[in-house]
Amino acid sequence: MFAVPTLRNVKKNINSNNTRKIISKQEMEKFAGKLRCLHKLIRHPKASAPELQPSIFYLFTFLQFVTLANEIPFDEAYRNYIDGVIKQITDCEDIVIRVVLRGENFYAVFQEKAIQSLS
Repeated sequence: MFAVPTLRNVKKNINSNNTRKIISKQEMEKFAGKLRCLHKLIRHPKASAPELQPSIFYLFTFLQFVTLANEIPFDEAYRNYIDGVIKQITDCEDIVIRVVLRGENFYAVFQEKAIQSLS
């Protein structure tokens, strides 16, 4: 007879140690809430405008990236990268909210954001 080996649990529990994460728990909750609100916002009729789709796509991508990065241990260089992504999130958020909810012209808002980023 042959003995069948049992599988040992070799997977390390990442959450068991108390190392500092790249994104704090409060930031994580904030970005998860923004992602939930964005899911509701895209149901708005004005959110289906074709010129707005790239901004919505980038906003979804950035928010998902940040929420998935919550398990990464802290690294100063990577945190600087995350801060840049957070800046892009705020810019995309501003564009989407101003166009969808306030009814402003997309091209005027986009041009204003481009001028702000250059200065």
